[in-house]
Amino acid sequence: MQCGYRLPAELAALIISAFMLCTPALAQQVPPDIIIAGGADFMTYCATCHGRNGTGDGPVAKHLTVDPADLTLLKKRNGGTFPEDVAHMIIDGRKEVLGHGTRDMPIWGNWFKFVARAVDVEGTDNETAEIIVALRIQGLIEYMKTIQKE
Repeated sequence: MQCGYRLPAELAALIISAFMLCTPALAQQVPPDIIIAGGADFMTYCATCHGRNGTGDGPVAKHLTVDPADLTLLKKRNGGTFPEDVAHMIIDGRKEVLGHGTRDMPIWGNWFKFVARAVDVEGTDNETAEIIVALRIQGLIEYMKTIQKE
C-alpha cells in the first residue's frame, strides 16, 4: 500500500545516514551532514542556555534557577566515554536530571516530533515522525561529541 507521501531527497539522505550510524562497522564514520545538522539544531535550541560553545554560559543562563550543564565536559565526567544513551534520554525527555527539581530543560523530543508533523500534517505518519526525531537527537549528540574537552 502506498501512502502517497515522498520524503524530500535531503531527508531521505539523512535517514540513510542515521541508519548507517546504527551499523557497528560504520559507527566510527559519522556522515558530516549529521554533525552539521546537529550543530545547527544546537545553535537553535541549546545555545541560548548552554552557550554557543556548550559551556553553560548562554544568554538565558543567568535567568535560570539552575545553571545549565557544561556540555563540553560530558565525556571527561564519564571516565573518557561520551554518555550517549544518557544524553539521548535527557534530550528526548525520558530522563530527568535529578537535583534540578522540576524539569527546566524543554523536552526536545516532543518539539522535534511536533515540527516533523507540522511540516506535512497529512503525510508524516508517527513512524516517520519518530525517525525524524531520532535523527535530530542523534545529530545533536554527534555534534556534542565534537565539542568535548579532553
